Amino acid sequence: MKQAKKKLSRFFKQWRPKVVKLVRLMTHSSLPEIAFVSGLIFGKYLANADFQYPGEVVIPIIIFAVIATVVVCLFRLILKNWFAARVASLSLIYALYSFNYLPNWLKNSGKLLLPKHFETVFSGATLTVLIIAILAGMLGLGCKWAVHHVKLVKELQPYRILLFIIFLIFSFQSLKVVHKWLIIHRELTYHYPAPSYPRAANTKVEKPDIYYFVFEDYANDETLKNMYGYDNSSLNNYLSGQGFVYKQNAMANYPFTMQSVSSTFAMQYHTDLGKLFSKDKLGTAFPYRSIFENPPVAQLLKQNGYIYNQLSSWWDFTRVSIKADNQPTISFRLRFLGLKFYMTDLSRDIINKSILSQWLKKGVTFGNHSVIKYDLDNNPRENFFAQKEAVKSLAGSVHAQPQFTFAHFLAPHNPYVFDADGSYPPYDGGRNDDGVPEKEKYTREITYVNTQIEDMMGYIREHSPNAVIIIQSDEGSYPDEFHYELDPKHYYDPSTLPIEKEKQKFGISASYFMPGVDAKTVTTQITSSVNAFRFVLQHYLGYNLDMLPECYFSAGDKFSVYNFHNETPKLLKNASPACDSL
Repeated sequence: MKQAKKKLSRFFKQWRPKVVKLVRLMTHSSLPEIAFVSGLIFGKYLANADFQYPGEVVIPIIIFAVIATVVVCLFRLILKNWFAARVASLSLIYALYSFNYLPNWLKNSGKLLLPKHFETVFSGATLTVLIIAILAGMLGLGCKWAVHHVKLVKELQPYRILLFIIFLIFSFQSLKVVHKWLIIHRELTYHYPAPSYPRAANTKVEKPDIYYFVFEDYANDETLKNMYGYDNSSLNNYLSGQGFVYKQNAMANYPFTMQSVSSTFAMQYHTDLGKLFSKDKLGTAFPYRSIFENPPVAQLLKQNGYIYNQLSSWWDFTRVSIKADNQPTISFRLRFLGLKFYMTDLSRDIINKSILSQWLKKGVTFGNHSVIKYDLDNNPRENFFAQKEAVKSLAGSVHAQPQFTFAHFLAPHNPYVFDADGSYPPYDGGRNDDGVPEKEKYTREITYVNTQIEDMMGYIREHSPNAVIIIQSDEGSYPDEFHYELDPKHYYDPSTLPIEKEKQKFGISASYFMPGVDAKTVTTQITSSVNAFRFVLQHYLGYNLDMLPECYFSAGDKFSVYNFHNETPKLLKNASPACDSL
């Protein structure tokens, strides 16, 4: 026992100087500042951990680690004191991270001081940072003076306290991230199974081009007429004239995009996901995202020689990590030394709310080569038009392989960015009644979106006349009862609404062009969204697929997104008993 104690004592004596030296080296580096800003980023991630992947923090942390290192070195060089440099660095780094939250007088100080002919977003932001750096340096010198001249402050050893607090907060945030990962890892690592459907030998296969268009929150005719006083017959008449079959008063199988579109892609109700995850402590989006990222229907079509084109929206689920062959409209690109990274919602929000939104759009270039630059920062209007042009480009192209094209248009969804004539609205685009009632914002945007739908469908019908076209919105418009912020105890639950409002949330616009198939067959077999691709695979690629019963489900809690409630008896007169077991 004594020998063991002696060995342990020698071990500590041997390693203690090395550990002290390592700690001193760490505290005389930018590591505390990196830990500080990493803790802030971890906090942002933890607030969104049910929808965002842990790896999304990597790029922001790397960028701010570089900034922190440069800031610390400069302040250490100028202030000649580690404590002063540390206080100044932490103050400046926090200001850079939360730049858009600074008071307007401080955030715009650089812009106000610049002569008009030198005034740009980049130059104004840079001068503002210089002003904040001077203020941070003065704060650091003030703290240094207090330590040297105020006995009580000196006795408190503020430098050690500051370092202790930084690493305590970082450790606490790190543990919370690990704890969150342990809770969600089962859903985080889940991959939706690959599809396997039977097909008879020697089956005739046509392989037409296939287009699947989702117009976000586009309501059906019943809702538009009864809730908005809007007559949508002009669009319906145009599509009918082009050979489309319009499904009267269609409804989505689920009332929100995440469940609805993934169900259409999977050609299945989410029965299995409910069995797997309904009892989890925290329901996350990752099993749904696994469907969006590699849609089962796209896998089947690619097995049949199709090229999969995704015309990305500005929403993560239909923008990043997609296993498509082409993504011509993907936005929010960060270029660094020739490499390309596409920012997720989380990393984009961190960048956009920091000084990086002002700096990276200008970027750093040498000649024609970019060292670092943030571009393709499409706003919702630009994204919509990019998607429209991509549709036309694909439809008008000559291609040897059949094409499957999916486009998720975030219109007529808020922010409302189109007036009825396509111009910028003269009112606030949020889901509110500022400027004009939200219902009017919605119908004005629909009026313009309809002209663009007609333009795209007419172009496809002219240049690719035998293409299959599915126009099927994901969810209905939002009732007035859903005009509030979400929180764990206050979620959008359609099952609690009066029946006419519940029908509004489920009601969607749905039109189908199925060449060679009569209208009656289309309307009787595509009873709801989940059957759209079952119909296509059966009629054009020879798969033996039965149509599923018409069922409607709701999950009323954002944090239990796999606890489904059968709403079919409320929404449908002749509800199938099979829905009770799905």
